[in-house]
Amino acid sequence: MGEFFGWKRNGNQKLRIGSVKTNIGHLEGAAGMAGLIKVVLAMKNRVLPKNLNFKKPNPQIDFEELKLSVQAEKTAWPIQQDETLKAGVNSFGWGGTNSHVVIEEYKTENKNYVNSQDNRESSNYHFLPISARSNSALQEYVNGYINFLSTDENKFEDICKATSLRKPDFEYRKLFSAVISANLISQLK
Repeated sequence: MGEFFGWKRNGNQKLRIGSVKTNIGHLEGAAGMAGLIKVVLAMKNRVLPKNLNFKKPNPQIDFEELKLSVQAEKTAWPIQQDETLKAGVNSFGWGGTNSHVVIEEYKTENKNYVNSQDNRESSNYHFLPISARSNSALQEYVNGYINFLSTDENKFEDICKATSLRKPDFEYRKLFSAVISANLISQLK
């Protein structure tokens, strides 16, 4: 890792390395997945967790020359301005199966991929996915949303977000989208 990632780094930008094994032991076939989960959670919280029980680095490895550093303390994830978070996860299996996955943070503000005019027009839309186990139950949900939104239009955005994130998907589905509550109520009717 040091040879591959270190050639372009200056002395102050050491590659931080860690292990999920220090947190939960060796999981054999699930070790790679546990490492992936640890990295995704670290990215979400923008924190590099410390390696538990780490005292001193292996003297057989020249950490300075390779520009490597074992993450000994919990710190903020170091990044340059406008840089995305990136991490690699290695997994070495018992049967000789080795894998390496590179993960990069997704940023929605990247204007290289989205036409700014399209983004401006679509950013005001809110989506309300409704699903149920039967057609009649789906209609009951729709009626419930009509009643609720008719009594409190200020909850329009919150209801759309909460339903999108929390409501499970069932066989019978309908997706509604609107800019304002009145348009959504009209569609629901």
